[in-house]
Amino acid sequence: KKDKDKDKDTDNTITDYDMSNVLALLQMVTPDDLKDDEEYTEIVEDIRDECSKYGKVNSITIPRPSKDGDKEEEVQGVGKVFVEFDNNEQAKKARDALQGRTFENRKVVAQYFDPQKYAKKDFTQI
Repeated sequence: KKDKDKDKDTDNTITDYDMSNVLALLQMVTPDDLKDDEEYTEIVEDIRDECSKYGKVNSITIPRPSKDGDKEEEVQGVGKVFVEFDNNEQAKKARDALQGRTFENRKVVAQYFDPQKYAKKDFTQI
């Protein structure tokens, strides 16, 4: 019985997520980049254009800082970009292509993200 519980816990960790149709792109945007509505829209369009080269993009989520300014830490995932592809293979192609690429003088880190957490907009563990 303990072994079953142990396996169950392992399934819920994100650290070893080795395949998913959702990518988390880190170090691509800063909270300041996301404050201006026009700039935010442009960033989303640029990322959609780039990621569409690797497959069908179902959705993109880029959490934005709260309008209050001092409550930035309350918004989970600010400064990260989440891209949902149609399937795992497309996400893998994008991850392989985007990993280590430079964007605005920052080196992009691309990693798989739990699709269930993405669906719930739960960006706490990254």
